[in-house]
Amino acid sequence: MPYHKTIDHESEKLRGKRKIGTTGRGIGPAYVDKVARIGIRVADLLDPEVFRDKLAHNIAEKNYLYKEIYGIAPMKRPRSTSAASPSASSSRRSSRTSRASPTRRRAPQGRALRGAQGVRRHRRGGERHAQLQDLLNSSSAT
Repeated sequence: MPYHKTIDHESEKLRGKRKIGTTGRGIGPAYVDKVARIGIRVADLLDPEVFRDKLAHNIAEKNYLYKEIYGIAPMKRPRSTSAASPSASSSRRSSRTSRASPTRRRAPQGRALRGAQGVRRHRRGGERHAQLQDLLNSSSAT
């Protein structure tokens, strides 16, 4: 969203000499929204009412940040209903959108698989996991 870029730039300015050198593309603030569970997801674009509600909430929250933290002018709400309602292209988007489902990924021998829960070794590396489990089980038994 456009406000992610603005927040990225303004937070860098606010840090002064302690700036971290972001790309300025708003990736960090977008992840903040994701973790805070207020980010707009693709599924939200399929339901115009949910999209409008989330967008209104996010704009109100970001305007508070703009005014109170960064000292810049707040955003204006979209004037046209088409800008705040994705229904015009939702049928086209719906055909390209599907539910995410867990898939099993195979890695070359000895490679690690990365996922939401961390790193998991490929089957050949599973021997180490079995040894650790045996060690844990034997220490908890005593």
